[in-house]
Amino acid sequence: MAGGMPAALLPLAVLCLVTTLDVLAGPQIGLLPLLSLGPALAPVFLGPGGTALTGALALCLGALVSLVEGHLGSQQSVIAYAATAGVTAAGMAASAIRRRGERE
Repeated sequence: MAGGMPAALLPLAVLCLVTTLDVLAGPQIGLLPLLSLGPALAPVFLGPGGTALTGALALCLGALVSLVEGHLGSQQSVIAYAATAGVTAAGMAASAIRRRGERE
């Protein structure tokens, strides 16, 4: 990857960027669902465990942003958490299938 950043750090960079933009934008602009981009990218570079960790980090960051912005537990945030969890589960499955194919 350009700039010397290992490609495996891209999902983490996306999570940091989305979290920063969400906090800077304030509660009126809901970027929380974009945290699912981290776990969506993770299977390209990481195995199922790394994808799961990326998803867990996305959920933690989402909860933290929701807490700071005062909408923790709102319908919008719960839907974003569910989407992130679903994308993470699908990514873990995709990563496992990819790894199995690489071994064969």
